[in-house]
Amino acid sequence: MKKLEQYQCEVCGTIYNNRTAADLCEKNHKTVIGIVGTRHQPRGVNMKGYPLSIDVKMSDGTIITYKRG
Repeated sequence: MKKLEQYQCEVCGTIYNNRTAADLCEKNHKTVIGIVGTRHQPRGVNMKGYPLSIDVKMSDGTIITYKRG
């Protein structure tokens, strides 16, 4: 019988056979620090009130815009 060791990225869930690869994967992921802006449509256009897009600040300082699909 063989003992198998695996490591899993806690951000995306990918499983690796060595710790170094899992560490590199975890360090590569950017995480959301917070929402820095939103864009909404008028009530007559969007009765549900959800934002059309949001701007989020990431852990590396970049601001990314996510748009509703």
